[in-house]
Amino acid sequence: MAPQPVVSVTSPDHPDACIIHTDAAWCPIRKVVGLGWTFSFENTTLSFSRPHSWAKNPLVAKGLALRAALFQAAEDNIRNISVKSDSFQLIEAINTGSGNIDLHGILGHIDFLSRSFSSISFSFISRKLNCTADSLAKSSLCNSPSI
Repeated sequence: MAPQPVVSVTSPDHPDACIIHTDAAWCPIRKVVGLGWTFSFENTTLSFSRPHSWAKNPLVAKGLALRAALFQAAEDNIRNISVKSDSFQLIEAINTGSGNIDLHGILGHIDFLSRSFSSISFSFISRKLNCTADSLAKSSLCNSPSI
């Protein structure tokens, strides 16, 4: 069994950071996606989800979920964020600036949006620690209209 990869956070979490968990659920037949994310503050967690009409593959779907969460955070004027995802490949692409050609446009949007925050970090977490975002994404996918 191969060792589990470890991705370093690009910078330490800001003490007042909003913790954002993101995930996506992808239907390979219809190529539709459910996006889910949470914002956690000191004693409050806000949940968000929405369907998305198309994604080429699960990695792109997870990138769309992370991008949607960043849009929401910027719109809500949240200044300090720490983003958590259970997609090693996505977090590695964001942190190293390299990635799959399918992610190219999404990574550009993530980079652009990242500049609107006072502090931001991206880190890989296990699926066990991402249950709420996963459930939101799956629920959104199940409730998405047929296309």
